[in-house]
Parts: sequence; C-alpha cells; structure tokens
Amino acid sequence: MDDAFNVFILLENGVCIVEVAQVHFIVLYGLTGDVKFKNFDLNVFFQGVYGNKIYNQVLTDIEGFYRPFNITERVATQSWTGPGSTNTFPILSWTDGANNKMPSSRFLESGSYLRLKNVQLGYTLGENALKALKVSSVRLYVSAQNLLTFTKYTGLDPEQYGNSNNGGGPTAVGIDWGTYPSARTITFGVNANF
Repeated sequence: MDDAFNVFILLENGVCIVEVAQVHFIVLYGLTGDVKFKNFDLNVFFQGVYGNKIYNQVLTDIEGFYRPFNITERVATQSWTGPGSTNTFPILSWTDGANNKMPSSRFLESGSYLRLKNVQLGYTLGENALKALKVSSVRLYVSAQNLLTFTKYTGLDPEQYGNSNNGGGPTAVGIDWGTYPSARTITFGVNANF
C-alpha cells in the first residue's frame, strides 16, 4: 500500500475486503489572530487539512441501492440507464448481485477543509461603568466553536477521528462510518474581577 490515495480491493475466498491506505496529510495548517480596538477584542482560530482523502463508507448505504433506503439525488439522476446515458454512477438494479455497493474508488473523496474552529468576541467595560458596579474589571464575551466549515466533502464532517463507531484504531482513520460530526457550540460569558 504505497499510494495513500487508493482503495485496494482484495478477494479472499469470494469475500471482498477493502483496504484503504493510511491517511497521509499533505498539509495540516492553522491560523490564529487577535485584534483589539478600543474596548473590543476578537480572537479567531482557523484550522484545516489539505490533500487527504476520505473513504465515505456511508455512501454504500445511501448510494449502493441494495436496501430499501432513500438514495441521493445525484445517484438517482446520474446513474447509467443505457447506451448514451451518463456513466457517473452504475445502473440502479435490485437484481445485480453487488447492487452497486461493492467497494469502489467512487466512494473516495477529498477530505480537504478549512474550519473556523474557535472565535471569540469580547467587550471590556470602561472605567465609568466599573465605578458604578464597584468592580475592578468586567469583560462580556460570546464565543463559538466549529462555527463554519468550508469543504467539498459530501459526508457529515471531514474532520475524521478514531472512535468506537469506526473501530478506533489507526486503520479506521480516513474512513467515514457516519460518525457524528463535531458539535457547533455557542457560549456567552462574563469575566469579572472584584
């Protein structure tokens, strides 16, 4: 498995086994910034990955056409229907032995993304307000985690990690088994010194 971006399909005793090469990030990056203007302060943290691939295992269920599930619009409208039609996706067939769920590179997608991981906007009260409140400092803030994600990945979250849903080991990284995405959290707070 020298190529980090290929899906390897092995047949052992008539059983199809898929092996996805280890994920090798080409670029893992982050950017932080702090800006202050008068009594306002803004802190941002962007984080992302460029160049990795994710095997979207969830698509075998929603585009595999082997169980009576809903299917995606793209597989319904772009499947092969005969000579001269599109060949973006295989024919939709209940009678085909594999029913289009066989492991394939069509389930391999770009995992590149840019995420606004953390952002915090704060306001520190001025001296006049502090005297009235009889405190030495007060700062009001709102912060958000995982606020925005920019990606072409069609799964729930391109930020993959090992857990009990996907086997948890290093070989599970890079395969999306439908793991719940990173939560978007918004917090309001007050910092006060007396």
